[in-house]
Amino acid sequence: MSLRNWMNENPAAMTGVAVVLVAICGLFILRQLGGGGGGGPAIPVYFYDLNTGKVFLAENTSDAPIDAPSGPTESGNAAGVEAHIYSCSTCPSNMEDKTAEEVEAAGAFIFKIQMYSPEIKKRLEAGRKIKRGSNTPQNIKYGVMEGRPGLFLKTVKGKEWVDHTTAKGQKINEKLPKKCPGQPIPNRCNPDRS
Repeated sequence: MSLRNWMNENPAAMTGVAVVLVAICGLFILRQLGGGGGGGPAIPVYFYDLNTGKVFLAENTSDAPIDAPSGPTESGNAAGVEAHIYSCSTCPSNMEDKTAEEVEAAGAFIFKIQMYSPEIKKRLEAGRKIKRGSNTPQNIKYGVMEGRPGLFLKTVKGKEWVDHTTAKGQKINEKLPKKCPGQPIPNRCNPDRS
């Protein structure tokens, strides 16, 4: 008996095979669309304590402002803001518990510190709860921000927080390529992730 004849004589078995194949394909498609996870593993990133002026580590699953080791600011707000640390050469291995001056003495610099408005922070947190393959912290930030106001930044010595979409905010960001003569963009320093 040929395979074709067997298939014609056993329609129930063929229906079962078709259902199994459709289910396998459906699972494969869902997996490709990212039905499996909330953004990958948490990794440490640098934050800056506004109270102490020192760098500390926290996971990338939190968006600034976050609770700092020193507690809240005098106004009661979270004192931990994200620190963007760069180097014109090889990044030092550990910047934790260092002031901006100590970071510079180690061969790097805190280019800027940043935090989100309460509204944007809520949207970022909501975005993390959606499970899909591209749900990494960086992709969530790009998807939520899309050039919108709500990301505030300043230099460590700066007096005021400015929105990244304003002329003052753009002026801060434009200074990064000029920090290391002869090098288009300095090296971003990340905590040891071994």
